Amino acid sequence: MGSGTSAIASVITNRNFIGGELNDDYFEITKQRISDTINGEIKLREDKPVYQPTGREKVAIKPEYFK
Repeated sequence: MGSGTSAIASVITNRNFIGGELNDDYFEITKQRISDTINGEIKLREDKPVYQPTGREKVAIKPEYFK
């Protein structure tokens, strides 16, 4: 489950979820974040529009040696 982002999104949108985590540290982080979400204490990032790439960004251009 990592840090529980999908579980938190499920709580916020009133959906069910199931998850598993092998790492005890991440499990504890996730439990705390879910609890904070349920109690209305979770910090959410600002709702901003998603960046729309133009296709001219360097990461979007295939290098010549790939062609």
